[in-house]
Amino acid sequence: MSYLPTKPNHSLIHVLLDHPSLTRPLIEYTEALMRGPSPFSSTERETLFAYVSGLNQCDFCRVSHTICVEELGAPKGQIDALLGDPTLATAPPKMAPVFRYAKKLTEVSKSVTKADTDAILDAGWDETALVYTAFVVGIANMYNRVVAGLGIPADRVAETGGKMMARDGYAPINQQLKIDA
Repeated sequence: MSYLPTKPNHSLIHVLLDHPSLTRPLIEYTEALMRGPSPFSSTERETLFAYVSGLNQCDFCRVSHTICVEELGAPKGQIDALLGDPTLATAPPKMAPVFRYAKKLTEVSKSVTKADTDAILDAGWDETALVYTAFVVGIANMYNRVVAGLGIPADRVAETGGKMMARDGYAPINQQLKIDA
């Protein structure tokens, strides 16, 4: 049950559809970030989003993005393995510094140092990848805070949403809005 007194059964999609003036630009941004051109594949970006959501204990986002990652072809259990491995030994070597940076940026943002960003660059990523990492971590944290702040539970909508994100990306949410852009 959500914390919204008049809408206790609302899930994230309901909140988004109820607030089209906020949703339209947010979804356009999310679609560009998560599905547009990037040094990271869509699966890598969704994995990062699911990982950050797990760090934040945001079950709704962790579930939906884990399902998305698995629908995109990642092995089942990959997100739980990353979350249960403080050394990130289970992460692909090129992604390990990205996850370390994401963890620091999520848990204590001011603890990120140049050494953390250098580790990403030293793994073979370019500056654009560093920028995308910061943006994906940032948007994941933002969604996690909205979900937590409104008491959105992990539910069947999270599962359905994960499959939809894998299949169609984020743009279809804006197609459901009842306003003209």
